[in-house]
Amino acid sequence: MNLIELNNISKQFKMGSTTVNALSDISLTIQKGEMVAITGPSGSGKTTLMNIIGLLDRPTGGEYRLGNQLISMDMSDQKLARLRSEKIGFVFQTFNLLPRLSALGNVLLPTSYCRAKRTDRKSRAIQLLTLVGLEKRIQHRPAELSGGERQRIAIARALINDPDIILADEPTGNLDSKTGREIISLLAKLNEEEGKTVLIITHDDKVSAKCQRSIRILDGQLDSRKLEEHD
Repeated sequence: MNLIELNNISKQFKMGSTTVNALSDISLTIQKGEMVAITGPSGSGKTTLMNIIGLLDRPTGGEYRLGNQLISMDMSDQKLARLRSEKIGFVFQTFNLLPRLSALGNVLLPTSYCRAKRTDRKSRAIQLLTLVGLEKRIQHRPAELSGGERQRIAIARALINDPDIILADEPTGNLDSKTGREIISLLAKLNEEEGKTVLIITHDDKVSAKCQRSIRILDGQLDSRKLEEHD
């Protein structure tokens, strides 16, 4: 089943009198349950592609289907925010945790659209923190935790609304190599055991090698020479 389907996606930006083609004619599909790396050098367009897949930005042209939902270019910000909350969990390189909140409070942040009772949400957040190995750090604030622990909180937060997709933007970029391997292993476990579709934006070949396949973006286009499937 195709969970993500992009057809002839383009994205243009205006910089003064100049038009920049950030993405040109991108067509690809990602199936439910895949673990896929999106790679490319700085400025290649991979972050722009991530923002479109993650419903953080709209394409200039083309068609995007998320599951059986056509993502219209004139869809309201409120509708996009709700779909984002329901369908996609984000993990960022810089963790994006609120320093004044505990690990538990940070994990609960995305539940503003959730209709579950607060007690149920809290119970799920504790379960997720246990899943990522932080059951003894629930009341700790980010400043009291290591980089790896903060990224584990971010992963638990990404899972709190039970999204179809985990979208991880350079999730190992601020971590040492050992901790980075642990985080990728955790994402792979969520893919294999929880059935989550995982997309990792990365420039690290060691990270992309852990994924089932890689999609390389170069100068805003798919680099067909670098479409790789991994054993």
